[in-house]
Amino acid sequence: MGKIPSMEKNPPSPDRPGQRLGLWPSVRPYGAFFGTIVLYYLVAVALGLRPALGRGLSAALGLRIVPLMIAFYLLGLGTWTALVRERTLKGTASRLQAEALSWAMVERLVGIPFFVMGTVYLFDIYATFKQAIPNFTAYGSDPWLAQLDRFIHLGRDPWEWTHGLLGGRGLELLDGLYTSWYAVLVASIPLFATWAPTRIRHRFFLTFAATLMILGSLGATLLASGGPAYFFEFTGDAARFAPLLDSLEGTQALATQARLWEYFSGEAENLYGGISAMPSMHIAVVALLAVAGFRWNRWVGGVAAGYAFLIFLGSFHLAWHYAIDGYASALAVGGLWFLTGWLVCEDPAG
Repeated sequence: MGKIPSMEKNPPSPDRPGQRLGLWPSVRPYGAFFGTIVLYYLVAVALGLRPALGRGLSAALGLRIVPLMIAFYLLGLGTWTALVRERTLKGTASRLQAEALSWAMVERLVGIPFFVMGTVYLFDIYATFKQAIPNFTAYGSDPWLAQLDRFIHLGRDPWEWTHGLLGGRGLELLDGLYTSWYAVLVASIPLFATWAPTRIRHRFFLTFAATLMILGSLGATLLASGGPAYFFEFTGDAARFAPLLDSLEGTQALATQARLWEYFSGEAENLYGGISAMPSMHIAVVALLAVAGFRWNRWVGGVAAGYAFLIFLGSFHLAWHYAIDGYASALAVGGLWFLTGWLVCEDPAG
């Protein structure tokens, strides 16, 4: 039971820790991820922005947390090996020795801080771009986005359909669930950095970086919009979404939207105080979690997909977005996931 399978029967694979892997399969995605961060930062500097790297999310996902993540990973690996994979002392010792001497283990322990801290810096750059949108363009996309949203939903705004179907209890559920998005994001980053199979981890973080840069910064600037919550502020039309906003009285969403406007208008300071509706980064992130989750495990993917669907409903049900913001984000993330497949030596359609 403690015998290590031979390399001939089990060729090297990034998805099987404990086996010796070549250097190049890791260099490519590591280099692409690092290169994306550097490019993102240099573009910001060239545009006159000064990203404050190491603030905000770094308090939760900074270097103080990384050693704990590594310790929990090693403890979890040892426990899994002893209780599930080997179940004998001799077999466990042999397996863990093979793990410790493998390139896969080195790559994993290097990758945890690399991807976690890299994502922290990505968000700092993203936040700088998001707050700088008014410096580059006017928020002029709301009128045609609202009109298109109504057109493709059979002449009614999508929130009218969902408010009629879900009622007050549905509003309470989505209002509470939508606030969990940030916590899910913060938990997902270390989860994928620590436990996801290597190729899935590489592909997840590379797609994440491209999503922030292409959708969160470039797309948000080209399609600058505030969504239904700020339709009046950006267009002067108070009547268009008045019924929706009236229906949200007393919700967390409405209170958060008011607070965010204070940040945006300069009445208060906050690192993540920018406003951008199209494309929806809320939907982009959960769509990526669903796609990567299915590649990891069908149960993980199923849970992530269900959560993504509820966040999508909440995005327009609570006046944060037009439904087409979510459609565009999900399609774009699917395309980016496909493209990053070549960079991590996978089938792009996988």
